[in-house]
Amino acid sequence: MKNPEWTDRLVSKVLEIEHRTKCPKVIFRKGNGSGTAFYKFKRTKTHNGVWIRKMSWSHITVRSYGNEKRDKMVLLHELAHVMGRVNTGHNLKFWERAWSYYEVFRSELDWEAVKKSEFWYMKKAKTAYEKLYPEVEPPLGQLSLAI
Repeated sequence: MKNPEWTDRLVSKVLEIEHRTKCPKVIFRKGNGSGTAFYKFKRTKTHNGVWIRKMSWSHITVRSYGNEKRDKMVLLHELAHVMGRVNTGHNLKFWERAWSYYEVFRSELDWEAVKKSEFWYMKKAKTAYEKLYPEVEPPLGQLSLAI
């Protein structure tokens, strides 16, 4: 599947926000699922001759349902991973970064769907959201945040 035309624009804006020049390759595929950021291992020798394994980001895969707003959210979520440290997962710093990206592209996303999806995904997403938007009560309804 060919990457959507908006892919490079989103990636470029995130790189600008993070003051970076490089990003792993982004690959869109048709099918069920969401997105994944892959990393690779490389053996390196330190200055004192000790071998260590270094991890770096390899590529991002987005599984596309054909819903542009959802695909943008998934790409931004995965970019939040690769702009952070490798192998840190969904910590609070990750969620703060993800919400800041969502805010930049808010007009291009289904904001309620983003909140519902991410709040369901992890309680830390809600914590970061409340930190960024303390005056706003997120409309969760009966959505369970149990992890």
